[in-house]
Amino acid sequence: LFKMKSAANLLIKSQDRDIEKKSKIASVEFAYFKKECKILFRNHAFLMNCIGINILWPVAAIAVWLFEKTNSTFNHIIVLYQQGRVLSDVMLIVGVLALSVFITAANSIASSAFTREGAHFEFMKYVPISYKKQIHIKAMVSMFFSLGSVWLTLIVIISILKISPLLILYFFFMSFTGVFFITYLGIVLDSIQPKLIWDDEINALRGNVNVFFNMAFAIFAIVFFSGLGLGLYLIIEFGTVQIYLIYFLMMIVLDVGIYRIGTIKTTSNLKKLLN
Repeated sequence: LFKMKSAANLLIKSQDRDIEKKSKIASVEFAYFKKECKILFRNHAFLMNCIGINILWPVAAIAVWLFEKTNSTFNHIIVLYQQGRVLSDVMLIVGVLALSVFITAANSIASSAFTREGAHFEFMKYVPISYKKQIHIKAMVSMFFSLGSVWLTLIVIISILKISPLLILYFFFMSFTGVFFITYLGIVLDSIQPKLIWDDEINALRGNVNVFFNMAFAIFAIVFFSGLGLGLYLIIEFGTVQIYLIYFLMMIVLDVGIYRIGTIKTTSNLKKLLN
């Protein structure tokens, strides 16, 4: 009995140490997340260009609906979708992905992830968190604000088109994949050569070529998504289910690829810059 009690006490102490260790790590990671958010909110230029711009898109969607709901062309587009036309379905999935990648690139949170550190870039070397986790936390911050904007805009579109519950889940997931891809792409780009010397925050964004390249990739992605959809519909003559499945599989492959390759490449770039 004594031996069993001793073993049980040792096990409990070991578990307590593990829980304490995990809670400390979690608290450090959360503190790092808050630090990233504070940088975005405390600087006026970052607040307006990285956070404020996200409010624009859902407001614009509501404004278009309010001012154009009596427009015959606007109503004709809604009727075409509700009739179940394949082309309107293709336009919708392309629109959802286009919206996701464009909003994420436009707020430049991911593509200025390391540039925003500026003169404090060396701080990343001394934080008790691995480079990999710092990368993922920066990605989480970008996705948090980007997804908020994308999903609010989607809610407006869903309300207008009266989309079925199953498709609502599909579009929300697909928008997540688009945001995820451009977020990690932007972080990879900014890790190659971050603009660490800048006079003011505006210069950190407008003078950063990584922001430009991320937007260029986003525009290319939109053109690719559009071309793919039209090709599947006009040339191969696939139906809605087949087209939506192809987009789903494609985005999964792209996201897994950018996550794995991007994390390795970004970590390697940080080690070169900081060591």
